[in-house]
Amino acid sequence: MTTAEDYYRTRSLWLEGVPGSLAPRPPLPGDVTCDVVIVGAGFTGLWTAYYLKRHRPDARVIVLEREVAGYGPSGRNGGWVSSGIAGSAQVYARRSGMDAVLRASRETYHTVDEIGSVVVREGIACGFVKAGALTVATTEPQRQRLLTGIRTARRLGLDESDVRLLQPSEASEYVRGTGSLAASYTPHCARINPARLARGLADACERIGVTIYERSEALGVGPGLVRCVNGTVRADCVLRATEAYTTQLQGQHRRFLPLYSFIIATEPLLTAVCDQLG
Repeated sequence: MTTAEDYYRTRSLWLEGVPGSLAPRPPLPGDVTCDVVIVGAGFTGLWTAYYLKRHRPDARVIVLEREVAGYGPSGRNGGWVSSGIAGSAQVYARRSGMDAVLRASRETYHTVDEIGSVVVREGIACGFVKAGALTVATTEPQRQRLLTGIRTARRLGLDESDVRLLQPSEASEYVRGTGSLAASYTPHCARINPARLARGLADACERIGVTIYERSEALGVGPGLVRCVNGTVRADCVLRATEAYTTQLQGQHRRFLPLYSFIIATEPLLTAVCDQLG
């Protein structure tokens, strides 16, 4: 017989390798009240709960999750903690000014380090390593886009300590055999095991007093209350952290544009292969 834990472990390679149990936490027991209720136990919901409770230890914080913590994209993504702001800096600058864009970019750099600090403080074994990110151009159009990105970074006020252009010979010092025409490197990026981070963050939330109810689907999210199958949660503050799953809530199906990415997993690499790749 397939158990709930078996089901969750087959969702991704990341979840399959999580140590400890993936058995669901107890569901919402009935009608409850609290100060803050957060819908969704992915990264958005868990980080919000974690910092709310650290800043207000006396706050009653509840997290509701339809499946288990880290079940969705938070436990199945590409495995990096990346910095930077998606979209065009010029577009944002027209509305808020280039200085605001620069400050926002800097804040994302600090966030990478902050995640690393929490990982250490809470003892989360998620393989966090901050070694930066390499972007490689192997065609002329890619090289032109990479150069445009460097020029934009300089206009924004970012220097070589934030992102720098590499010649092909320099790129090969990071990884061999890319056939690169050019590359760029930024130190503001780390790698993680996302499922282990999400599960470890959920445990850290519970240690400081956050209550997490799993297998507790939100049927309706409104001001001051969240209606679930097993009961209703009433709170002074309701935070919806459902991200892409928002489209499955009544009346919300056109709020998000669906996007996705792929990752490729290989068989475990031998030391000789790693040495060959550099």
